[in-house]
Amino acid sequence: MIPSIQQLNKETPQNFIEAVNTLFETAPPLADRLLAARPYESYLQLIDYAETLCLGNELNDQEKLDVINAHPRIGASKTGLSAMSLKEQGYSERQGAVSSEDEKINTELARLNQVKNHFLSIINAFILNLYNYLAFPSS
Repeated sequence: MIPSIQQLNKETPQNFIEAVNTLFETAPPLADRLLAARPYESYLQLIDYAETLCLGNELNDQEKLDVINAHPRIGASKTGLSAMSLKEQGYSERQGAVSSEDEKINTELARLNQVKNHFLSIINAFILNLYNYLAFPSS
């Protein structure tokens, strides 16, 4: 259960982060900054500030990647998910076994992730070449 915002503002750092993790998966860079910005007047203010942090310039690129990677990957094993993530994904309990349907979906997601990663590497190479071409034109 999520405490009132007034109680959340008074919680220990560990309890604060655990409570915030029930709202969204947090990585240390986001959790630390949310903790440091207390007190909040409402959960809406806390969520708005989290969005501002993620979309603004206060987090560096690596910290933003850490925040993104804190969210469970689509198709990943359910064993590491929090209770709230399990519920959000439509599972009633933590299950170690993967159903045959889940296995088919996971296989397809893995294949699509490989295609996406290959495509992104081509795009990144193109952007790098374009940058080099524009930044260092040949004489």
